[in-house]
Amino acid sequence: MRDQRDKCLDKQAMKERAKHLLTKEDAKPSMYINDLSRLFDINVSAGIDKFTTGRGVSKGSRHILFHLERSDGITQLQLSKLTHLTAPSISAAVVKMEQEGLVVRRNDSEDMRQVRVYLTDKGRRLNDLIKQKSRETEDMMLEGLFDDEQEYMCRLLKKM
Repeated sequence: MRDQRDKCLDKQAMKERAKHLLTKEDAKPSMYINDLSRLFDINVSAGIDKFTTGRGVSKGSRHILFHLERSDGITQLQLSKLTHLTAPSISAAVVKMEQEGLVVRRNDSEDMRQVRVYLTDKGRRLNDLIKQKSRETEDMMLEGLFDDEQEYMCRLLKKM
């Protein structure tokens, strides 16, 4: 329960930070991007914490779920390359995710030295929930922007 309250306080603090940035004449684009990213992460996390055993799901674990959905059964080394996380970080995250019942590890049938990571049904349901919460959060963040403004913003961000 304490963790959930802390997240709410963090979210409120982020809203206040965003309001403060709006009044700063020397605010840089990177400051807005950083705050939007943190607000996005907080909102998605708050929507999925109840799915796990109270520990929540880290951003790294969400990236792992994302890539496993697209390439189920890849190795931890491949996950490391795809997520840009270090091998030890991947290893620790996969152990935690396995304990949560989100993934399973199995030896490769052709090369027993290789260990492959697979999503479980629970992992697939969580990934679906993450995608849903991400879409809802993005819709909320883009509310009030016209389509041409959104397209222009994407062009600017790509250019950056």
